[in-house]
Amino acid sequence: MKGIAVNLQATVAEDGSFAGESGSKFMDLLIARGFKPTGVHELWNCHGHSGCAVVDFSKDWSGFADALSFEYAYKEDSHGKEEWFSKSEEKSGVYCWVARADDYNLGDVIGEHLRNIGDLIKISDKVEAQIYDGSNALLVAEIMDLRRELAEQKEENDELINLLFQKERISSMELQDAHKELVLGFSEMSGRYGDIGVKRMGELDTRPFFEAMKIKYGEQDAEDRAFEICSLWKEYLRDPGQLQEVVDDEDTKLKKLKKDVGEGAYNAVAKALVEMNEYNPSGRFLVNNDDFVVWPVKGIAVNLQTMAAEDGSFVGESGSKFRDVLIARGFNPTGVHVFGDSGCAVVDFTKDWSGFADALSFEYACKEDNHGKKEWFAELGEKSGIYCWIARADDYTSDNVVGEHLRKIGDLKKISDKVIEERQRKEKLIKYFEL
Repeated sequence: MKGIAVNLQATVAEDGSFAGESGSKFMDLLIARGFKPTGVHELWNCHGHSGCAVVDFSKDWSGFADALSFEYAYKEDSHGKEEWFSKSEEKSGVYCWVARADDYNLGDVIGEHLRNIGDLIKISDKVEAQIYDGSNALLVAEIMDLRRELAEQKEENDELINLLFQKERISSMELQDAHKELVLGFSEMSGRYGDIGVKRMGELDTRPFFEAMKIKYGEQDAEDRAFEICSLWKEYLRDPGQLQEVVDDEDTKLKKLKKDVGEGAYNAVAKALVEMNEYNPSGRFLVNNDDFVVWPVKGIAVNLQTMAAEDGSFVGESGSKFRDVLIARGFNPTGVHVFGDSGCAVVDFTKDWSGFADALSFEYACKEDNHGKKEWFAELGEKSGIYCWIARADDYTSDNVVGEHLRKIGDLKKISDKVIEERQRKEKLIKYFEL
């Protein structure tokens, strides 16, 4: 089994040729990372060091397993084969992967070296040969067990992902049901006590339309005219494709409304649009799994306790203390970064799906205690205690210490994209062990 390393550091020698990082130095680096290479061959061309190397592993199944670990470690760091050949990123650092057929057939120093030292062989043929040989029966049995474990793990992960999304859908449905009950209740109130004049959030106020039509067409025709225009604008408000999510003064429909019906009708539509998006965004735009989150997933905690130091400055609660609080509540944070006296912190979780699930539990627990994101940004009520949630796009782009930290340590990812990526990773790993 062979590994490939590219983009190794090279320096220009006195004669103008390129001198590369020594194989022994790179081998020491791999050993320090927990791998077990048996050798590293630097590759040279007519210009000197090519910046590439071939990494040897032992010729048994333990070497095969170590080579796979080597490949996946670099892939997890976004320094694998796919990232190296991607044209959308600037390259920095060393990129590594396991040598396969396309590498073997390359017309460069890598392909030439691989053809000189080895042959292409199917993994299934290798397994079968070992079984017939009988000398590694125990190790082959262990690999078969590993294959079964990976398949079971993939199934468990799929179940977990589906469970999480199902929980999200149920929560959304519960909120929508509660909203419907409130609307029904207000409808009954309006039916019984119509003279009270209760206007629901997001409902279009028809009075400015009626007043404008009464001036323009007289009281006799005003009601029918106002009904026609209001019905049209109610349909516009319900359809996301007709109007922007925010009020746009340059919108042609809104400009025409202001000109034809007046400032009062324009303000009524603008107010209804703001209320729909502020108080019931899911009623206008369906919530889905394409929600952007910071990845690796991070939690945000605000309103941490601060106290005045002797010099008059404020000192924040320590990260280790808050981490102990979270662990005591049943969560599994891997770290907490507190930002001085800001009263804010970013909570780390593991970089896999168990970390994502734990972060969701962390968010829902705070939400259930009325100490979530919505409650923190609500203008009503005095704030007390710590408020927590999962870092999303608006947190990532915020112009404060939290946003700055998130942009340094993570990227924005769609949850749906991460699900597909995880499934593909598991399926690819299982294929390595398929007979």
